[in-house]
Amino acid sequence: MFPRDLAEFFIAQGHDAATTRRLGMKGGTDPAIWQYTEELDAVLVTQDSDFLTMVNRSRRGRLLHYRGGNTTTKQLILRFEAHMPAILEAFKLGERIVEFR
Repeated sequence: MFPRDLAEFFIAQGHDAATTRRLGMKGGTDPAIWQYTEELDAVLVTQDSDFLTMVNRSRRGRLLHYRGGNTTTKQLILRFEAHMPAILEAFKLGERIVEFR
């Protein structure tokens, strides 16, 4: 649901990132996407609040839940960029769910 440019932003920041399309999961079910996230013990970036329940029922995987409204790709990336220090610190401290607007 996020543009490919956001994944490219994460990669430019030194993080591994991929879109569901690149992973061959575009149109995949939420449980299948979450299962993949768990298997990798990765961070799923989403606006979909359905994943909040899944992360709370699992032992692995983390969730970055963006709660802002629709915006341009440029503005979206600027919002992520502004929040990245706090996001990374929260995950470093062991948080499994990080939400921001």
